[in-house]
Amino acid sequence: MARLLLLSVIGAVLLWSNEPLSADSLYWAEQSGDIRSANLNGTNEKVVVSGLVVPTSLAIDGGAGKIYWTDQETGTIGSANLNGTHEQTLVMNNFPYGLALDISANKMYWTNGNSGQIIRANLDGSDPQTVLSGLNDPTSIALDLTDGKMYWSSQFGHTISEANLDGTDQQVLLSGLSEPTGVALDVASGKLYWLDWGGIIQDVNLDGSNQKTVLTGVPGQVGLSLDLDNGKMYWTTFFSATTLETGELWSANLDGTGQEALIFGLNEPAGIALLSEPTPPPVPEPATSTLVAIGTLSCIIGCAYRRKSPVG
Repeated sequence: MARLLLLSVIGAVLLWSNEPLSADSLYWAEQSGDIRSANLNGTNEKVVVSGLVVPTSLAIDGGAGKIYWTDQETGTIGSANLNGTHEQTLVMNNFPYGLALDISANKMYWTNGNSGQIIRANLDGSDPQTVLSGLNDPTSIALDLTDGKMYWSSQFGHTISEANLDGTDQQVLLSGLSEPTGVALDVASGKLYWLDWGGIIQDVNLDGSNQKTVLTGVPGQVGLSLDLDNGKMYWTTFFSATTLETGELWSANLDGTGQEALIFGLNEPAGIALLSEPTPPPVPEPATSTLVAIGTLSCIIGCAYRRKSPVG
């Protein structure tokens, strides 16, 4: 029976590790030089990393407890623990903007607006390779690891494009856009969401069909991240609804309802990323087969005992 119970516990742990993760907190870059975090409702705001120059895009490896960022001004990609410790520079002498991670392949991808390239390297910054070149101002980037695709926006090229992760089969998905900035994927629903600097959020099917406006908000939208388990999206704006002096952090449902400003008075907030934590599983109930086995074992022991007992 001990073996049966042990296997049940191990099975529960394995199931827990494979359960979808729900977003727990959010991180964003402020181009004044900080990376900050807060709860999903905007409370408990704090500085995680300071002393940067122009941090722009963020990506999180929750399993390793790491945050990665690009810095346009210094031309670097850096990383640190989620609490801001162990800060290090991984990539130098580049002009990175958008950033996305392929954790399972130990790769990070970034856009280089100056050279018109998409580049990838190992998560420690080693072995950089140019995947695509000759692009028109690649901006934000998102990865579809299920189908081996990448999608990127071109703010001043007015397009959203796609290609395989190795750079093959490159094509324009949408053209004639205003100024697309942040992009994010809902692969399970076959949708891509993007921000426009002018203040709208739109989505489109991954085949380019059914483009529509989800909501109209505050201009100066930059970074976008989706919490698919809870049907929410979060984004940053350089400006507020009342002034061009300070930025804000917003949320809404994926259908555009429930739009809400969470944090005010920010200094040029840009990239945003969600940290996901597993929800502890409920305590598993004993399996029916285990209970039957225990009952059967009790009967066998009881019957054997009665057979050996003296009559009378």
